[in-house]
Parts: sequence; structure tokens; C-alpha cells
Amino acid sequence: MRVTLQPTTWPARLRSRDGLYALLIVLSLAFALLHAGPLNGSPAALVLTVLFQLYLPGWLLARALGRHAAPHPISRFAWTLAGGLGLTILLGGLFRLLWLPVPAYLLALHVIMLALVFVPSRPAPESPPWRLSRRALPLYLARSATPWPSTTTC
Repeated sequence: MRVTLQPTTWPARLRSRDGLYALLIVLSLAFALLHAGPLNGSPAALVLTVLFQLYLPGWLLARALGRHAAPHPISRFAWTLAGGLGLTILLGGLFRLLWLPVPAYLLALHVIMLALVFVPSRPAPESPPWRLSRRALPLYLARSATPWPSTTTC
């Protein structure tokens, strides 16, 4: 009897993109607990910390909610930023109110991120693909066909 692994089994998922996310989370935890190692106090450490502890949790939360594949790039970034800020501020505030140490917060954040890796991502809502065009530019950049009404009265 021969056993084959289906794509939804745990070993197969660890070899896929979920495994990459899990590896990034483990690297993030090591980076945080080692206080950035030799990069301590440098601008590179700040950039890596923001990427690992703000953008990565936000991306994983947006992925779990199905908002990671929004057609507009600014919408994707906004969902990622809102998810990361919401998760880290809520968790940090809770740990601060309970007077728990920072390493406990870091460990809890990374456990939540690992749990979000294994939550199946929801499919993105159906919407037309976004393309950069004159119609897609914000209103303040696009020229209007009609002039703006005057706000002054005589």
C-alpha cells in the first residue's frame, strides 16, 4: 500500500509558501530576542524590526481575512498596515496593562503569527483587476472636464 501526500497535509504545507512564512517568523523571533545581534542600534535594525514585527503580522492577518489579494496596491498596503498596527497595538496594550515583560509580548506575537500562517487564506473578493490609467488617478491629479464651482458669493 502506497501513501501519497495531498497538498493540504502538514508536510506539504511546510514545503510551500506557509513554510517560508514560518521560517520568517522564527527568524523574526530570533532577531527580536537577540536584540538585533550585531545590528543593534543601527538604522538597518529599525527597518528589519518594522518589517518583521509590523508588516509581517499585518500581511498574515490580511491574508487570513482574504484582503491580501485586493486589486489595488494601495488597498493591499492599507489592509496590511491596519492589520499589523491593530494586532501589535492591541497585544502590546494588553501586555502592558497586565505588567507582563516585553519578551513575553514578543513570544505571544510570534505564536499568533504562527497560528495565522496555518489559517487557510480566504479567497479575495471578486473585483476587476486594477490598472494604472488616467481614470484610476486620484481626483486631485486628474483633470476634470468641468471646472470646479466657485465657493465665493457676491
